Amino acid sequence: MTKTDIVNSLAESMELSKAQSKRIVDHILGDIEKAIVSGDAVQLTGFGTFKRTEKTGRTMELSGFAKGGSKKKVKVPDRYAVKFTAGKNLKDNLDKQHKRDKK
Repeated sequence: MTKTDIVNSLAESMELSKAQSKRIVDHILGDIEKAIVSGDAVQLTGFGTFKRTEKTGRTMELSGFAKGGSKKKVKVPDRYAVKFTAGKNLKDNLDKQHKRDKK
């Protein structure tokens, strides 16, 4: 599913124009992004929670950069990432679908 699919679904189900629907989706996603970037968790009850996490820097060894197969060390800096934890309803629906698919 893409953002366009969400816009089209919202427009159809709420009898809105696609332009109106796109503005609504953009606004909601913008608010979610601002909250996560500022360090606030975004909890959508039943669906899940988005949280900002910090990844500490590390040094990686990458191979295959020279003819002799030598390894190159690359420093990966500290950074923020987003963690998503599925909510109860989403987990339950996934479990139900998994059971149906296994039959």
